[in-house]
Amino acid sequence: MQALAYVHRLLDTPDETSDAPIVGLGEYLSSFKMEAFDADIHRFIRNRAEDSATHGSEPTTVRFHELLAGLRDRLGTESPGRILERSAEGVFPVL
Repeated sequence: MQALAYVHRLLDTPDETSDAPIVGLGEYLSSFKMEAFDADIHRFIRNRAEDSATHGSEPTTVRFHELLAGLRDRLGTESPGRILERSAEGVFPVL
């Protein structure tokens, strides 16, 4: 669910040309190396997911479906060539 919300935020940024290198999906995913399961970022993600789940399964499921539907609608209006800048390290294309 956090990833859906993140893509919404990325789509809120201007669609501008960037000189950052384009990173393919495989390269992007391989950048998430898990050195230690209890590393700060992993603890943060687990805590966010746990906080989100405190609302119960029904509200969490409803929110997930809302985010997914909104993203589906929004991606339908995006240019197939749209590039989302995730950081100074690179960008990735909307798939």
